[in-house]
Amino acid sequence: MLKTLSTLNQDVFAGVANSCESTSILGHDSLANPALRLNGAIGAVQNYNQRQPLCGSKIGLRTAKKGVVTGSHVLHLLALRKELQKRVESPVACTEPILTQDGEGIIWPYTINLIQGQTGTHKSRVAELFSAFLIAENGFKSEALGMAMGSTIGRPYSVCYVDTERNQQEQLIQAVQKIKKRAGYEHNQHPAHFDYNSLLDIPRTERLAALRDYLEHIRSEMSGHLVIVLDQLADCVADFNDPKESMLLTDLLNVMVNQQDVTFICVIHENPGGTKARGHLGTEMANKASTVLQVSFIKAASGTPSPVLQMKYIKRRSGSRDLTLNVQYDAKQGELVRADTATVKTALDNRKRMAQPEHVVALLGGVLIESLPITQLRKQLVAKLGGSEKTMGFRLDDLITQKTEVPDNDGVACILISEKAGKQSMCRLKPVG
Repeated sequence: MLKTLSTLNQDVFAGVANSCESTSILGHDSLANPALRLNGAIGAVQNYNQRQPLCGSKIGLRTAKKGVVTGSHVLHLLALRKELQKRVESPVACTEPILTQDGEGIIWPYTINLIQGQTGTHKSRVAELFSAFLIAENGFKSEALGMAMGSTIGRPYSVCYVDTERNQQEQLIQAVQKIKKRAGYEHNQHPAHFDYNSLLDIPRTERLAALRDYLEHIRSEMSGHLVIVLDQLADCVADFNDPKESMLLTDLLNVMVNQQDVTFICVIHENPGGTKARGHLGTEMANKASTVLQVSFIKAASGTPSPVLQMKYIKRRSGSRDLTLNVQYDAKQGELVRADTATVKTALDNRKRMAQPEHVVALLGGVLIESLPITQLRKQLVAKLGGSEKTMGFRLDDLITQKTEVPDNDGVACILISEKAGKQSMCRLKPVG
């Protein structure tokens, strides 16, 4: 297990503290307290501008002896540098994934992971499914969805599921019962490695502090690698558009994955009508996340959702970003199941129903007299044929991939190609042969 910040400080504390001519540095909380609490991640940010100078310096730093500088963070950074140097000397033993999808790693230890999507896209069901995998006594594999535990199957995992949205009389209870059932437990069984709770009763302005304290307690109470599921992340702060609050929550999670034996799976809504995680908090978390899973319905050209959901891994630091799983909700089973090929094909065809390929082919010769940026080409075709630029993009991609013959303005047989010109993708018609 990684050393805690307090342990790292203690490694060099004696040697550096003796260099300081004043003992005022010993009063600094982050150093004097041998058991650094998780609230240091929040308190350090909140109190940064109010901190007292160390050793009499007006800027919080001083040279105690020649070449020795001490301050509120220097001791920690010196200790960390020493620890990093030790680690660099040895080969890195890469950890195995906690969960895999079709044989590829999707969730890794000591990481922050995001599940995002619009309202009603079954994001929470995905988080529940992940939780069930982790607490199953002997581990299990979902043949239908291609999900399985990583090769670290023998390692004990604990799960702490923190909910912020569902009522505590029925909705949350049903969700927990489903997790237990998937994992092979009866409703009246309470496995010690599965904890669940709700922040719904706590005023929104107090939730961040409550979450910090509860996670600190749970980490000390539960053994093994702890996977913390936060459903829904934006409800853990008073204002998900407030940069300060967003950074406090982000820092808390980052401190825990670096200092503690934990991994986070966070559920968050997308901005209405968009594809980005909600607010400033969503932007920060997406930047910090190792895996971002987007769950969305495949929609027809009219905007009507199909029964098919795409689980698309739009970010994986330890793999490619094109991993996609098509699923649908089975009401009888109350589960997500893999969508069959015919259903997926129908959904994709309906998405491209407007701007039929033959109509695009007929117009391209008159539009592409000379090379055009693909964004401009899409706009011109949409203006003539209707539909959306996204749908038109699918049409153009198909024509390029399939090398469909397109007559140019003079009737010469060509194919549509796309070439990079700086940061732009330029489209042109290239004669066949």
